[in-house]
Amino acid sequence: MPQAETVNFGHLEYDDHAVIEFPRGLPAFENERRFVIIEQDSTRPIVFLQSLSRPDLSFMALPANSVDPGYKLMPASEDLEDLGLAADREPCEGKDVVTLALVTVWDNRDATANLMAPVVVNVATRHAFQVVQPWSGYSHQHRLGACRPGTAEQAAAL
Repeated sequence: MPQAETVNFGHLEYDDHAVIEFPRGLPAFENERRFVIIEQDSTRPIVFLQSLSRPDLSFMALPANSVDPGYKLMPASEDLEDLGLAADREPCEGKDVVTLALVTVWDNRDATANLMAPVVVNVATRHAFQVVQPWSGYSHQHRLGACRPGTAEQAAAL
């Protein structure tokens, strides 16, 4: 079983199936391409995207629909093509894709989630992209309130 050392999670053993790949990296982290999703019962529905090449790099994320129960992914057709999905139909959350909102924790204000540019993972290929949707009406700093319990199961589909 593959292993990685991490700053936040110590020694980590993971299954190859748990790895998601960002073919273009993430904005500002273009060289970081391989991540593993870490779930912990004590922090559900929060999940962590841990870089497999940088022990110090992990991102906190929430399933987008746990932040906003009515969340609607609105990717451009090019984004769907990048994800390897048909551009002529809406992807099904939890079956075709998992949509994660990256979380920012601030020192002097409430934590926020980026609903405008979520990380979208193709469940079948395990390829992921940060899909920027400036036309969506969602904010990149959506203030977090109470999250719905149990929605991390969609992330567990990965």
